[in-house]
Amino acid sequence: MNPRFALESSHALRLVVALLILSSACFFSFARAEEARESILDRKVSIEKETIRDLPKVPRLCDAVNVPKERINVDDCELYCEREGTGVPIVLVNGGPGGTHHYFHPSFSRAAAFAQVIYYDQRGCGLSEFKPGSGYTVDQATDDLENLRKALGLGKWVVVGHSYGGLLAQCYAMRYPDSLKGLVLVGASPGEAYKGGSRQGEILSEEEQRAIARVHSA
Repeated sequence: MNPRFALESSHALRLVVALLILSSACFFSFARAEEARESILDRKVSIEKETIRDLPKVPRLCDAVNVPKERINVDDCELYCEREGTGVPIVLVNGGPGGTHHYFHPSFSRAAAFAQVIYYDQRGCGLSEFKPGSGYTVDQATDDLENLRKALGLGKWVVVGHSYGGLLAQCYAMRYPDSLKGLVLVGASPGEAYKGGSRQGEILSEEEQRAIARVHSA
């Protein structure tokens, strides 16, 4: 085995392990901190006295983190992008479809201590550009990710995908394996079609379901 390849592979493995630990801590630490709080299994009826239709205006978490912000041209669209830290590039692919990068803040700033962390919004989502057309495709999203890497002038990078972003990360790995230094999947979607109904109604009481129906019909 080439000694240089063995060294790079070992470094990439350590980096992926560190990211897996960090990802798990970020997404599940809140559960440990709030063990005493009510959970969905308690089945407590909770109905607000009035309907709040105006969402409060709060600053974005990325404004508090104060990271450099860019708009990157990826062929026919501009994607919103942020970067912090130095070292091996790590791109975070958020869930959705239709989600944004914002929920990665501020937890992943810790990874900036050993890597360059790259946040971005997918085409038509968050702060990225929207262009009307025939619709969005997974191939388009993975091509956008590859074009983002090229536009940033980066070599191989580690792709971290959460939920639907995990599906995009897997598709990216198959479509652009030579661009991949590592792959981290956090609660990733397997991309399988599910035809069954949702069971979320079983958790809601009849009283709560009637209150929801009143909101929908208003």
